[in-house]
Amino acid sequence: MHHRHHTIAGRICALAALVAAAVPRQSSAQTAELDDVIVTAQRQAERAQDVPIAITALSGADLEARGARQASDVVASVPNLIYTSPYGEEAQPTFALRGVATNDYSQNQSSPIAMYVDEVYKSVGAEQVLQLYDLDRVEVLRGPQGTLYGKNSTRNRSPRPAAAGRFARWRAAIFYEKRDGWMNSIEPGVRPAEGVDALAGRVSFLAKPSDALSILLKMSASHSGGTPFGSRPFNIDPNVTGSDPHLGWFQNAAIAVVDKKIDNDSVSLKIDWQLSEHYTLTSVSGYDYGRWYEPADDGSVGAQIYGLDTYASTVNSASEELRIASHDTGNLTWLGGLYYDRESVHAWLQYHYFDAYPGSFVTSDGTTLYGFDQANSFDQIKDSKAAFFNANFKITPAVTLTGGVRYTRDKVAVRNFYALEGGLPSAPTNLGLNQPDLWTPTIPYVNGVSFVNFTPGLAATGGTYPELTNDSSNVSFKGGINWTPIDDVLLYASVSRGYRGAAFNGQALNSPLELNFAQPERLTDYEVGAKTELWDKRLQFNTAVFYYDYRNQQFLDSFAGPTGPLFHVINAPKSKVEGAEFELRFKATQDLEFRGSLGLLDGKYEKLSLRGLDLSGNQLALSPKTSASAGVDWKALSMAGTDLRLLLDTNYYSKIYFDALNTQRIAQAGHAITNARALVGFGSTKQYSVSVWIKNLTDREYMAYAIALRNPADGGLGLDFSTIGEPRTFGITGTVKF
Repeated sequence: MHHRHHTIAGRICALAALVAAAVPRQSSAQTAELDDVIVTAQRQAERAQDVPIAITALSGADLEARGARQASDVVASVPNLIYTSPYGEEAQPTFALRGVATNDYSQNQSSPIAMYVDEVYKSVGAEQVLQLYDLDRVEVLRGPQGTLYGKNSTRNRSPRPAAAGRFARWRAAIFYEKRDGWMNSIEPGVRPAEGVDALAGRVSFLAKPSDALSILLKMSASHSGGTPFGSRPFNIDPNVTGSDPHLGWFQNAAIAVVDKKIDNDSVSLKIDWQLSEHYTLTSVSGYDYGRWYEPADDGSVGAQIYGLDTYASTVNSASEELRIASHDTGNLTWLGGLYYDRESVHAWLQYHYFDAYPGSFVTSDGTTLYGFDQANSFDQIKDSKAAFFNANFKITPAVTLTGGVRYTRDKVAVRNFYALEGGLPSAPTNLGLNQPDLWTPTIPYVNGVSFVNFTPGLAATGGTYPELTNDSSNVSFKGGINWTPIDDVLLYASVSRGYRGAAFNGQALNSPLELNFAQPERLTDYEVGAKTELWDKRLQFNTAVFYYDYRNQQFLDSFAGPTGPLFHVINAPKSKVEGAEFELRFKATQDLEFRGSLGLLDGKYEKLSLRGLDLSGNQLALSPKTSASAGVDWKALSMAGTDLRLLLDTNYYSKIYFDALNTQRIAQAGHAITNARALVGFGSTKQYSVSVWIKNLTDREYMAYAIALRNPADGGLGLDFSTIGEPRTFGITGTVKF
């Protein structure tokens, strides 16, 4: 049966400002030219068209018009960027940019694609939810930004413009969304998964006690609830699972649903102090607390694989960046600084397999336990220190040399680690959490301790594994040349290197042999590009061509242990990526704008062995050869203080492999998604707006993420795991500004 589910989503966004009016933004309403987007990709305010980096910048007005709420709403506009969702839309966004990706979905892992909000790094999933509201802009930087940011950076930030003179002002924003789930279980009485019940707020205080000093304090809090992600099993082997429930596309057989809880509190403080006419000192301080708790039925094939898995983590992170920048110093300008970050993650993971059936565990009194259950718990502490310097030197008015270097020192410590395996003393009597398992410590192994009661969250009987550490250091760099042969044309060429720190295996569950670190990744980018503005700034056409030398990409892989398959994290010695990108914006009239982008990618593993197989020549995972988007924004009506805008956009991805093995049965074929929106703005300053929208207009069926888990010899469960893209969904959004 083909299932379609329609959702009405109500959104209320309340904004407040006091004391001083914002600096008026330049408008091109009467000249039919494209509006400039001001970015801070190089730690200074510049027009995006003047920055010699492949960058996609979306203004706050663009984001509001598109109704951008989720990471996937932004990704569609960026060439060679895709978004996957192993835990659903509301948790741990996973990006792949120009072939740079990860296949490790553990809660302790940081993505190789970094997210910054107000210049503060958001490292793990518990810190990254509910960031897309009340934004001044989103900047997506393609290519390694190793000198100024330390990693490849997908940056999401919301700074506001500052006015001259002395003043104080504040701003507040509230966001709320409630939406029913759309992934339906065929089991009776189970609520649909993929629900949303989200509330977030942000308060900003900006003070400028003198012309030389400005202070910006931002505080935010968010909560995301609703039903958890809903996995959809496919390629089911009934000889392993017990049966095949024969599911429709938007169906699973989850036995129970427990609401997720994802909370984030953050504070950031930015101080700019102009020391003299030519030098400014900047301090950026940040603190984040995140909590992620998401139980889910990963098997979702009914009682055959019985029990809810639990993904849980908390994170505390604090960072400080202190930098000094020159300005108006002639041909040479520079910026240098120091950075420190400390992050503490506590991760708790619990899997329940086949709890409805007698398993292989037998207690000392001869009782056969039901199921095969696993769990682990640990604390991961990361300390990162860095020093960086970047400079620009004008050889002539039209030619500029750029160069930068960053030294990073990282330390990772894993403490209080323990892992368990066990089962139930009898067949389960309920479908909920906290089943009465009897556990045996596996890491560390404890002689004479087997199948004992254990309360999740407390230290296991027998203690924890000794502390594990990994120290690493890295030098990243960038060098380039920029040439402006004529006005409104920028040509650039650069060589840059990016870095990703060491990664600990959060999937160690069965043996100390699984306790390991993958070594840091390193990527060198050779790139040329052009940015052009034509026809009196009505047309923008940007292009970039690049080659990546990618070393030590990190992977989660299985290997043969003494009693069965085990997991560890490894490095792919060498990969290469060749690609090109094209972006177009065209202002046909003052009321009609077209957008388009095209990404071409050829990424290959040159040296890689997984599960004893030579995968050299395979296509990089999560790296479609072609990605494209097209959109139109038309102000169809403007009268009596009311504007009507109609927006339509389509994005396309060619075939996507979800693993390095290029497993055909879980690959996603090429597909296109179309969205439409009608927006009415009214009031003296258009402070009120109502929009009606439709996502996935053609109701395209596609997978957003997949893992090959059918083969028990590789640690599989007799099925392949997937999360799928949203069906056709429509809703109404309301916005009020005051």
